[in-house]
Amino acid sequence: MSVATALKEWPVTGYVSWTPHQNGDILLGEDAQAGGWGGGFTGTLGNVNGGVSFAPGSGVDFNINYNFDGTGRAFKQGTFIGFDYSAANGGYSVNGGYDFNPNGNHHIGLSGSASSTGSSSIGAF
Repeated sequence: MSVATALKEWPVTGYVSWTPHQNGDILLGEDAQAGGWGGGFTGTLGNVNGGVSFAPGSGVDFNINYNFDGTGRAFKQGTFIGFDYSAANGGYSVNGGYDFNPNGNHHIGLSGSASSTGSSSIGAF
C-alpha cells in the first residue's frame, strides 16, 4: 500500500506486520507475548491526519492529529497536537509540539506527551 501511496500520491498509507509469539520466562520475570498478524492504516485530509492500528496482545489503537498552518493568531505554523486512544485498556494520551523549521528539509523541534496512566515525556527531534 505504501508503494501505491508514493506512486499515486494518495493521502492514505498502511502496513502489515508479524509479531512472533514469546513464551513467558519465570526466572527472568518476562511475561508471555501474544504473536500474530497486525497492521494499520493512516489517512490525511488537509491539516488533520489519523489512523487505526492493531498489534497482537495490544489490541486496536486510534490516533488523530492536527497540524496548525499558521493562519489566524492562535498557533504558529509548525505547531501540532494529537490524541491517541487504546481500545484494549481504555488508556489515552495527548501530545503536541513545535517544529522550528516546518517548511525545510531538515526539522528541529520539541514535543511532549501525557497519558492517562500518569506517565509523561518531553523530547526533541
